Amino acid sequence: MRILILNWRDIRHPEKGGAEILTFEIAKRLVTKGHSVTWFSPRFKNSKPEEEIEGVQFVRAGGKYTVYFVAAWKYWHNQLGSFDIVIDEMNGIPFFSPLYIREKKILMLHHVVGKIWHVEFPFPFSSFGALFEKAALKLYAQIPVITEGKSTCRDLIRMGFQDTSTMTVGTGITRPKKPLPKKNNQLVFVGRMKKAKQPDHAIRAIGLLKNRFPDLQLKLIGGGDEKYIEEMKQQVKDLGLEKQISFLGHLGFEERNRIVSESMAILVPSIKEGWGLIVTEANCVGTIAIGYNVNGLCDAISDGENGFLTENNPTALAEKIRFFLSLSTEKKLKYSQKALFHSRRFEWNTGADEVEALLKKTLKNTLSFK
Repeated sequence: MRILILNWRDIRHPEKGGAEILTFEIAKRLVTKGHSVTWFSPRFKNSKPEEEIEGVQFVRAGGKYTVYFVAAWKYWHNQLGSFDIVIDEMNGIPFFSPLYIREKKILMLHHVVGKIWHVEFPFPFSSFGALFEKAALKLYAQIPVITEGKSTCRDLIRMGFQDTSTMTVGTGITRPKKPLPKKNNQLVFVGRMKKAKQPDHAIRAIGLLKNRFPDLQLKLIGGGDEKYIEEMKQQVKDLGLEKQISFLGHLGFEERNRIVSESMAILVPSIKEGWGLIVTEANCVGTIAIGYNVNGLCDAISDGENGFLTENNPTALAEKIRFFLSLSTEKKLKYSQKALFHSRRFEWNTGADEVEALLKKTLKNTLSFK
């Protein structure tokens, strides 16, 4: 198959996240299966207009907001090549491929942004974004959609989607044969510093535990909204947590994984996720996840197995941290082993097989109603 991917970012983008990592891992495996894959996305600082990475051909044009129009213009002027099928990847704003692309197509959707619009954007832009997303999704209701989590599938079915599928995530982390040694007083947060990820909830949880666990440490890893980061640093000062909480910024893959591997747990207090790839990555090194019971995370975390789900507030998060840290060393090690074992069911090759099967089925114009 000749496959075109339309995406708002690519694997080299400075703001890439779990969604782009997932798509690239799937794309390069489709190439090894004998398919041709072209990935169209916007330019960014110092980016090349075209390059090949691990067999995937990247084409870049337009900017953050204009890429959607540029994609349509290039398609109509035959500047994207010839394709059998298109993967339209939606992250809040779609490429509106059903309006102009003649070839077969599927929608790849990691999660419905929904209320995140109201957290990340001021009124009236937040309300417009939420209404726009809801209206845009109706355009795709009759084409196949694939996502990571069953919780997102349920949302889409309620919205009228007829053909929904899930794909298996994986990781690029080499799993140790047994969990690595942990620092009993260390927790970690990994992700972009943005309000939708709610790292401030992790800070508040540590504040609630400072008397019970005075030596408790929280490492915050990731870059993002500088204004928000400064607000959180002030929050740390106000709570008297300067000796307990560290902002490490963006780290390389190996350094990040080293810190995650030596932490007792990773905290994931997001408003929602497509899956929560960092949960699976942490599990790969025997680190459990403690996260909110929201879309995506309720799929990635099996409560009491590879981590714990909590109500969506800092008090509940703190209570679950307290519960886990109060366990005996033997019981904590058992949870670490369960997390490592749980991670073994997730492989990128499986996800690539699932996406390939959906693409082939779509080309044959068959629908499976679920």
